[in-house]
Amino acid sequence: MNNKDKTLSRIIQVAVWPVILVLIFIWYRGFFRPDPYVMARYAPFSTGLLWSLRIGIPLVIAYISGLVWGLQTRRMSLANTSTLIGSLVLCGLVGFAVIHHKYQKTMGSFSNFHPYLQINPPSIPVLNDSEYNILFLGGSTTEFKDSHGVGWPERVEILMNDSLQRKDIRCFNLGKQWYTTQHSMIYYATSLRKIRPDAIVVMHTINDLLHNADFSYFSHGPYRRDYGHFDGPVHRIVQPQGFFTFLGWMTRSMWYHGPRDTIYTDEFPGVVSFHQNLSTLLDLTETDHVPVVLMTQPNLYKENMTAEEMETLYMLRFEAIGPDQIWDVRTAAGGFSQYRKTVLSFESSRHVPVIDLENTVPKTLDCFTDDVHYTDCAFDRIGESVARELIEQLHLKK
Repeated sequence: MNNKDKTLSRIIQVAVWPVILVLIFIWYRGFFRPDPYVMARYAPFSTGLLWSLRIGIPLVIAYISGLVWGLQTRRMSLANTSTLIGSLVLCGLVGFAVIHHKYQKTMGSFSNFHPYLQINPPSIPVLNDSEYNILFLGGSTTEFKDSHGVGWPERVEILMNDSLQRKDIRCFNLGKQWYTTQHSMIYYATSLRKIRPDAIVVMHTINDLLHNADFSYFSHGPYRRDYGHFDGPVHRIVQPQGFFTFLGWMTRSMWYHGPRDTIYTDEFPGVVSFHQNLSTLLDLTETDHVPVVLMTQPNLYKENMTAEEMETLYMLRFEAIGPDQIWDVRTAAGGFSQYRKTVLSFESSRHVPVIDLENTVPKTLDCFTDDVHYTDCAFDRIGESVARELIEQLHLKK
């Protein structure tokens, strides 16, 4: 190679390498714009993967560059280089096997799966005919307990017995996370009718409302009136995903994530199904001569929410969200308003007592841990309000 050729080669190297480095930097910079949904939903695994990419990519590039330089300058033999690469591949395979094993454990199990109710319903309680038995149906906002392991239905039992100076009132908490009016209707029809309770209290909204967000990760198609589009808690079983596919999806989600469309809507076709499910439940209980009290569900949604309050909205950030869209808070607030009106309508159309908790629980973080779940303060308020109302609505006496 003459001097002219050497000069031209040097110019090409000087010109090309900066371009390559710039392109690598632009590509690498994408890993500093990850999808916030993935980062929050799958933490801490997503955090570990992201920082592995951020730190690992430069290290791999530097390592490969060092190997190439070592081979070119004959400072490393081909045998040593092959040994180093083989060792890294072996370590990677071992690490992958461990992570894959842990991933498979998160996929869910059929042990808690119910073919019609998605997850197994609560155990059917054994009732004592000498006691006044009240069954409380609902979702997680009925099922969950406070920091001391006491739910609001359990509070209602204590307060009603104390107020009436009785010991025979029993309140059974049969709420189940993810459950909708459809779940409660099926659960009553198939399991609870035969035990003949003295009264039933029903509170639903949030889980039925979220079925309208048919673009979410939990849905597999457009809204259906029978809720058949919604996979719910078993979506990872219904739509299994191998670890390689999951890892590829997460990696893509961490690279140049584009913001989702925040959508507003005041159309909720699920209100029709909600009304129908409650009507069917009331038809059954009326046939069985079992009085029912409906409840509206308190929530945090309001106008002019603070940044801190917005950050706690788990149901919006992780359930009313899909690959390309997410509900805004106005949609959730408007949906709750429509569902509340639907519950209240039964008071006039079916003469069913309704306990309206809209103004019972203040819409503050003192009472809510997220969109609809409560702090101890809210548990106390709900327990006191429901106990007082049930004594009046069920005409209970000392």
